[in-house]
Amino acid sequence: MRLRLLLIMAVLSVQTLGLEIDEKLTLRILELSSTKKTALINRGLEDGLVVGDHAKFFLTTGVVARGVVVKASPSRSVWSFYRLVNDEEIEKNKVMNLKIASEVKITEDPSKSLVEVKTTRGSDRVKMVMDEKAQAENLSSDDMDELKSLAEGPSKTNTFSKTSDRSLEVFGLLNFTSLSGDFDDGTATTTTSASSLDFSAGIEKFFPTSTSFLKNMSVYGFATKRSSTSGGELETTVDWTEFGAGVSYYFYNLPHEVQKVVFYATSSFALGSASYTVEAAEGSSVPDSVNNDLTGSSQFLSFGVGTRYLLSNNFSAIGLVDYIQSSTSFDTDEGDTSVLTVSGPRVRVGLAYRW
Repeated sequence: MRLRLLLIMAVLSVQTLGLEIDEKLTLRILELSSTKKTALINRGLEDGLVVGDHAKFFLTTGVVARGVVVKASPSRSVWSFYRLVNDEEIEKNKVMNLKIASEVKITEDPSKSLVEVKTTRGSDRVKMVMDEKAQAENLSSDDMDELKSLAEGPSKTNTFSKTSDRSLEVFGLLNFTSLSGDFDDGTATTTTSASSLDFSAGIEKFFPTSTSFLKNMSVYGFATKRSSTSGGELETTVDWTEFGAGVSYYFYNLPHEVQKVVFYATSSFALGSASYTVEAAEGSSVPDSVNNDLTGSSQFLSFGVGTRYLLSNNFSAIGLVDYIQSSTSFDTDEGDTSVLTVSGPRVRVGLAYRW
């Protein structure tokens, strides 16, 4: 009993006193966030480190970063780097030294904050070594418990965020479109406008394990079916079936972060076929002889911004507003070419599943 009490007092004294200013430790970086602003190292409470300690990280070439302890366990600690002098030298499994430094005053003004700096590039989270990966590295049960406590414990800077390593996603979108433009049949040009509800489906590829700019991007292919009808004594219907591809860039949070709102910019291009039908409305005074059916080819370009939210069950909710510009050419029996050019905004909502 007395021995246990002495051990507890020793641990508490280490946690209370910590290391003195200018004391040094040699360390190895175990895990590193993609922004290199958060790191897990192999030094902890047993080495005299406590939450709130500040230190300079250095190599023989000089100081590479400055950080603060945000979590600590007996043999590990999580550091938030608020000043990166040379981020190229900060790498996973890198061996370097730290020297305890005086505390840097952290202002309440977000515009001047040193630690809680939001970033639009990559993820400012460090992934803990758990489960299968930990077993592969032959970690002991004590190590596993220690990592689990670090991953689940409280954090000053909300360091941990769940991510998905799944890279493929199927999606379906409803498209609310309002287009207007011109129809040129070779002899006259008339204006046209119509609103419609259409459907798109496709597959998207993400790059969650990339360490380059690709982690902020995705590419996708899709098929879309859209239709436009304008009424009056003459009813005009245009149907398009198109296939295309696009690319997205995620500028606020990453697409593989779970339960986080993500914003992105996107652009797409598609080619397809179209049919153009003109017929007299029932009961109208227009003779049936004006009825006409044309077929042709189409293409469209779109660009816009969207948001998505990935749930823990790998389903995503998607919202998107874009601008579409479409051009369709129809060949008549007389050898003439008619061109329908329309453009306008499109609102899109849908669901996706990632695997």
